[in-house]
Amino acid sequence: MIHMESRIYQYFWLSNFLIFTTFYALIAILPAFVIDVLKGGKEQIGPVMTSFILAYRSAFRAYVAAHTTFPVMFSAFSIFSLLAFLFGCITRVPVSAPKKKTNQRLQWKNFVEPNAIPISIVGMVLSFAYSGLLTFVPVYAKAIGLDSFASYFFIIYALIMIISRPFTGKLFDRRGEHYVVYPSIFLYFIGLICLSQSHSAVLFLVSGAIYETGIAIEARSLG
Repeated sequence: MIHMESRIYQYFWLSNFLIFTTFYALIAILPAFVIDVLKGGKEQIGPVMTSFILAYRSAFRAYVAAHTTFPVMFSAFSIFSLLAFLFGCITRVPVSAPKKKTNQRLQWKNFVEPNAIPISIVGMVLSFAYSGLLTFVPVYAKAIGLDSFASYFFIIYALIMIISRPFTGKLFDRRGEHYVVYPSIFLYFIGLICLSQSHSAVLFLVSGAIYETGIAIEARSLG
């Protein structure tokens, strides 16, 4: 029995390693192809759409977990993965001319931009809080008796992501990053505080809207 449980945990960690390695590799690689196809500064669509899909996935997961079983959830995500693979196979990517090789010495600056380290640390901390929220909001909602509203939490996030983009984009371009990044971090903080104190559906969704506004602005600015 113990040996069987050990094998199950081994397969569990292996499957998680493969899934998340593939997922984050695709997040890093796909925008490079999209930027070559969509010219004119449209590369900012990548972070926004990534956050939008994560919100939609979390809403779908919360809904399925509340109304069906885990095998159904995993089967549904397996179907989506298969569809993504098939669409990727039939997608035509323009072939770019190979770049000329230069005899440059390999340095650590080729992998890390020193000027980007401070803002990267800020983004890492915010993303750490965001990833924890994606994982534990359904559990938290169930603990306070609002599990039926967990999926709406992420639906509101997806809507705010789309609605706020035109306004935050113009503000970012006209006023600069300071007028966008600092308010987003403030909304981030206020939303988390309100969410921790929410015991009603109204406060739960309103705190989510505040938090998700900060997330949406942050994804547009730091992306």
